[in-house]
Amino acid sequence: MMNTFMEIGILIVGFILLIKGADFFVDGSSSVAKRLKVPSMIIGLTIVAMGTSLPECAVSVTASMSNNNALAVSNVVGSNLFNLMVVCGVCTLFVPLAVSTDTLKKEFPFSIICAALLLVFGLDSML
Repeated sequence: MMNTFMEIGILIVGFILLIKGADFFVDGSSSVAKRLKVPSMIIGLTIVAMGTSLPECAVSVTASMSNNNALAVSNVVGSNLFNLMVVCGVCTLFVPLAVSTDTLKKEFPFSIICAALLLVFGLDSML
């Protein structure tokens, strides 16, 4: 029972450190970018991209280093599926997304082919 409380405590401390680290990262990178006269739109997009990608990268690297490659791959696949389906889905609730014909003809089929190949390779290694 004591071990469980210790794990919960470490988890809470980790969340607090993660939040404070993110604050330091955002504040520091924003101030450096402003000093270099980078437009605020670029600052915002870059920080959002780094803020969403770095935790997933850390999990994947840690999983790979501990020989848990399945976790690394599933983290990437799950993250991409979540971003594509949920984020785009929620955005379309507020504003319809305009999709160009070129995207429907090239990128969309390519994404489906990649997902199917990943499924085939994943099933092949599980058998």
